This record gives sequence, structure tokens and C-alpha cells, in this order.
Amino acid sequence: MRRPSETSFDRYLSQRMKDPAFADEFKTERDAIAVIDALVQAIDDAREAQGITKAELARRAAMKPDAVRRLLTRQHVNPTLDTFVRLASVLDLRLSLDRRASRGRESERPERQATDRGVRRRNSAPKTRMRS
Repeated sequence: MRRPSETSFDRYLSQRMKDPAFADEFKTERDAIAVIDALVQAIDDAREAQGITKAELARRAAMKPDAVRRLLTRQHVNPTLDTFVRLASVLDLRLSLDRRASRGRESERPERQATDRGVRRRNSAPKTRMRS
């Protein structure tokens, strides 16, 4: 059976995308999902390249085998950062953040950098407390 060229959902989404607030939120969520998918794919690609089974990866990361299997085989997953860090570490991978191309609102925010104690604004000294 052939799929119609435009479904009722397509028409609904097209109508909703005319609302700038909705369109912005939709794009933000779509980008977040793409990042998660890319991280999961990179973890799985590294696992396969190293010849490690999902069960062995789980054992080395001190995780349940079914949790790793679900993460690497399901389409709708939402793993924690801790999960990514643990799996990446086992595979000798390092997670890093790269600045994406500006979409307008990012350019309004001051740049920030990670430090051992958290995040602080770039080119600014750590804040000190005033004692009374």
C-alpha cells in the first residue's frame, strides 16, 4: 500500500509550525533527540569496532545487560549523562561539547566554560562572597 504524500499529521504539524514559539520549541526538541541518537550510535559503533558484545560492555560498565541492550537497540531512549560517561569510559572514549553554529539566541548569552567546580562565565574571575 502506498503512503499518501501528505498525512493528516503532516498537515497538522505544518499548521503548528506557523506559530514561532511552537516552531522554536519543536526545533529545540528535535535537535536534542538528534544529539542523543548520535551519542548512542557512537557508543554502539565503538563497541562493535572493539569486538565487544553488549553483555560484555554492560559487565565492564557495571550495568545490567538488558539496560545496555535496550539503550543500543530501541529507538526511543532517554539515557542519563552518567550512562553515557560510564559506557564511553569503558570504550576509551571521551565526551566533549562543541559550540554549534549560532541560531541567534545563543549569541546573546555570554560564553561559558567548564571548570573542575562547575561552569563559569569565560573571562570572569570566580565570584567571592562578601562577609558582613
